[in-house]
Amino acid sequence: MSDELVSIATFNVAPDAYIVKGMLEENGIASVVEDDNNLYVPVFGGVRLLVRRSDAERAEALVNEFNS
Repeated sequence: MSDELVSIATFNVAPDAYIVKGMLEENGIASVVEDDNNLYVPVFGGVRLLVRRSDAERAEALVNEFNS
């Protein structure tokens, strides 16, 4: 199902996830930040950035370009 949400990146702190979320949305890709209110984020695997499965490949390419 193309509307299923998949994780494309994990961050240690929520502000980093929101920066990348903004970049994705500027490129037309809707995204969701998950676990941003968890005080124990690093212990439980970090803050995840989710996108629709149909956007995942393009989103991952943009994140990699952003991180270069």
